[in-house]
Amino acid sequence: MKKKAFLLLLFLAVFLTGCANTKAEDVFRFEAHEVSLTIGETRELKVILGGVSPKEEIVYIVGNSSIIGYEDNMLSALSEGSTKLTAYVKSEPLTRAVVNVSVTKETLSSLRINGATSMLIGENATFTAEVTPSHLSNKVIWKSSDNKVATIDTNGKLTAIKAGNVTISATSEYDRTIVAIKNVEVKYHDATNIDIEFTSGEVIIILSETAKVKATVSPALANPNYTWTTSDAKTVAIDESGNLTAVAVGNATITATSVDGLVSDTIEITVTWAEATAITVKEVTTDIYVNDTFKIEAIVAPANANQEVQVSLSNEQLASISNNVITFIADGTLEVTIKTADGKVEKKIMIVIKPIPAPTDIEFKTADGETTFDEKQSNIALIIEVKPEHALQEYDIISSDENVATVTAKGNGYVLNTKNPGTVTITVTSKVNPELKKSITITVNAIE
Repeated sequence: MKKKAFLLLLFLAVFLTGCANTKAEDVFRFEAHEVSLTIGETRELKVILGGVSPKEEIVYIVGNSSIIGYEDNMLSALSEGSTKLTAYVKSEPLTRAVVNVSVTKETLSSLRINGATSMLIGENATFTAEVTPSHLSNKVIWKSSDNKVATIDTNGKLTAIKAGNVTISATSEYDRTIVAIKNVEVKYHDATNIDIEFTSGEVIIILSETAKVKATVSPALANPNYTWTTSDAKTVAIDESGNLTAVAVGNATITATSVDGLVSDTIEITVTWAEATAITVKEVTTDIYVNDTFKIEAIVAPANANQEVQVSLSNEQLASISNNVITFIADGTLEVTIKTADGKVEKKIMIVIKPIPAPTDIEFKTADGETTFDEKQSNIALIIEVKPEHALQEYDIISSDENVATVTAKGNGYVLNTKNPGTVTITVTSKVNPELKKSITITVNAIE
């Protein structure tokens, strides 16, 4: 009895299972109840008609069309989120099938900008974005850090505007947290020519005056800056702005060189004296005698005129001249002409040359006025002067006893040297007038 009951239960279980399977296959449904996709992914998803006739029209409804799309049995993931896809039989709206769809983002591991690292002003270049994984969207938002240096449009076209450095950034539209950057240098074009212009139209500057030079670099898109140098700063100095200063008479070459060092230009500058307008000469304020000398000292105006002068004498029998120093050789009246170096201004002075006066007196003494000394002293200075001042200073000097003291020449004068104890007379006699004499008596003491 128990065996029969078991067999009956087994038959019912098999029968019911078979009926259930048959019913499941006949249900109007999607192939899956839950679908997970990543953005950009597509998947075929069909409806199983079950007991619905293939001739029936099936209507599909997307819950949120911004998240998913569905067409020709193809499900596509558009954006992150969750929604439902519903299908129903048009003739029997209550016959429905629903699938839950969740869309997630696939992680963007890297974003890189492809493009040039340097450009010339005025050039255009297109930059592209490369993503990993490569199947993800490479759409980005382009941005330039400095639109004065370079601009970039929505398609990645970069336009170089002026020299400088700029940072280009690309922000992923797929994942706004992912940003790539690229540094781009915008360069000047190579300089091909540079021309110097002297603003005054002349290349001659008067001493101590200033002038200005400027230069133009070609082409227009080359770096307009340049540097100045002078071949001789002691003649013509120049600053970084092209201001010239005439330092000394002469010539100097001024050079302008482009910043990139590719081209240069030169100009020759000549510095000249200013034209003399007046001359002032030091006057003769003392009596002039034969054998005297007088130096011509002249100041030429303006101060930046040549200060050199030419001196000539009316009578070379009365005087001679060397390096503007006149030596008077005979008495008489002398006319001296002083001219500026350019000969445009002159000045005349008259000099009366007096004859040498006859000597009338002699001053003679030791330097300290003492007349007593110890034996064996040397280099005792003697003061000898024939008067008047302009009389010939020619005389003889002798010692009455050279065993006691001697006189020797030293430099332009004489010195006394004591020898042994005793008394000696030192006598000075004018060579012009032998009758004119002066003596001093010197006592030499023994050293105990």
